[in-house]
Amino acid sequence: MTNPVEPKKKRLIVIANLIHASPRMPGLLAPLARKGWDITIITPPLPENSPDILGFPEDFAEECQIIETSPYVDVYEPIRLVMRVLSLVKKDAEDGYTAALKSDAPANGLKSKFINWMLSSYQSVFAYPDTEKGWIKDATIVAQNTLTKNPGALLLSTSPYPSSHIVANKIACAHQIIWVADYRDPWSQNHNYQMAWWRKLVDRWAEKRVMRPASRIISASEGFSKKLQALHKRPVATIRNGFHPSTQIAYERSNVDKVCIRYTGRVYPKFQSVAPILDALQKIRDEHLGDITKFEIEFFGPYSSEVESAVADRKLQNIVFQRGSVSRSVIRELQQKADILLLLQWENQKETGIFPLKFLEYLDAGRPILATGNSLAGEISDILRETGAGTPFNRVEDIASYLLAAYDEIASKGRLGYQGVDEKIALFSYENSAIELEELLSEL
Repeated sequence: MTNPVEPKKKRLIVIANLIHASPRMPGLLAPLARKGWDITIITPPLPENSPDILGFPEDFAEECQIIETSPYVDVYEPIRLVMRVLSLVKKDAEDGYTAALKSDAPANGLKSKFINWMLSSYQSVFAYPDTEKGWIKDATIVAQNTLTKNPGALLLSTSPYPSSHIVANKIACAHQIIWVADYRDPWSQNHNYQMAWWRKLVDRWAEKRVMRPASRIISASEGFSKKLQALHKRPVATIRNGFHPSTQIAYERSNVDKVCIRYTGRVYPKFQSVAPILDALQKIRDEHLGDITKFEIEFFGPYSSEVESAVADRKLQNIVFQRGSVSRSVIRELQQKADILLLLQWENQKETGIFPLKFLEYLDAGRPILATGNSLAGEISDILRETGAGTPFNRVEDIASYLLAAYDEIASKGRLGYQGVDEKIALFSYENSAIELEELLSEL
């Protein structure tokens, strides 16, 4: 009697800096692991309590094997050392070294501009292929050993940072294995690219060379896929970011005396603008349209001197606050307890594909989303309309009217209603995106 043939084990080796590739990689890989994929992730050292800080899905760390490489330092460590020696930053500073350099400088002043130029120049020269280049050697060795123990495995690399793709390129070329290159963010075409023009030419050349052996290229949005397809002259698949459903907390107002508006994540002053929401609040105050003290905006994320300057210019320090960074699990709870979630869309209408992770978390939070930006068109605006999860605005007076109406509704009903359609919102979960990723991997 012939023994039944066991199904081929689906093995996947992932090269990812999980500190920066979360929540995309954990969100996509956890469903695959639950379906029987044998997944090994090679990552730089993770912080203590990383499942909470990075927002891993439940049981992710148990379902996937996570191999942490040896510690290393990034290219900014020499600058940090000098700053510590000169006592330019406190040992336990929470806002980081760049913020410490700019602490007494106006956001748009000459000092801030000079510091930005110096850091950009330093990175252009010394951070090739990126600031984490110290990880490449050890990660390559670990990946080689992991592949030896997992014959027939597929290889997946993800950015940020490009160093992950460099490691994957070395492994793919040495062993002729199937390699899928994932772009959470573009490399040389990054919308937040801040290095010198000549360095961008170098990165463009390097990117095209590194990606040649890749079996498939995927990205996180349609806009990114179009740009990558034009650069690499080959099809690029889109596997969206998503959200892994959090434990829903019953909407309970954080501050019963104020309309609580929250923004979570980093603000990119060159590309996003806090002016519309701040101008709307200033309009309410200056034109006596309502009681401005009944509103409060909280920013949770890295400190921004540009945001602080914009708030001070409008004399809104008593209602707009920067609360600093907190763990992802705490962020999810804060989102669900907000009255309104603020989304700052990209102001440059020529840039497409900018799809912030926070937007997808906002969809899961079950709270109304107020999106500002130059345009009412685009993927995000379309999704807000389709799901009923929020409203896009591009006029200050419309934002002011929305805020006043929200206050009136809370004053009369005790809470702000929400019209999001659960069935449509579920289409943007990581569970749904993981199905598309598995189909792509199974075809290889």
